[in-house]
Amino acid sequence: MDNLLQILRVGSQEQVAKELASFYTNFSTVTLVKGEFTGKQAIMEELFRLVRDPDMANLCPLALQVMRVFTREPAIAETQFNSDRIETLLHLAMLVGEEEAFMTENSQSFDVKIVVEAQKCLTNLLSLSAKVRRICSNNSCVEGIMLRLRIHPDPKLPQEVS
Repeated sequence: MDNLLQILRVGSQEQVAKELASFYTNFSTVTLVKGEFTGKQAIMEELFRLVRDPDMANLCPLALQVMRVFTREPAIAETQFNSDRIETLLHLAMLVGEEEAFMTENSQSFDVKIVVEAQKCLTNLLSLSAKVRRICSNNSCVEGIMLRLRIHPDPKLPQEVS
């Protein structure tokens, strides 16, 4: 885990992609990642930095896969996700309110992998954290889900998610 953190902080895009893929391969089926909580906090900081950086858009699906591994941990779900981070995931998952969806409808192209991974992260968080459920009850999450259901099925999104 220390190696992942170091690469996330100072590695090239190629190194980061390789390390994220390696981490996900090793931990994709694990419920709890062993390691110090402070190390996990630092990794979460770096993952959010990556997914918010437009210059790192190619790393976003891998960063979300690694984030999903960490969202399986109740302590991470409860402490590492504030309204700002939830908002980021909602945007990546394209679960936004009707006004925002209307404004970006024609101008936004999206990567299916990013949408699906962000939705998987949100699913884990909502199932594990009362704090996240409270945040999502006060933002555009419910409205975004309802909007998604109204326009379902979106031909660009897969019907079966593994």
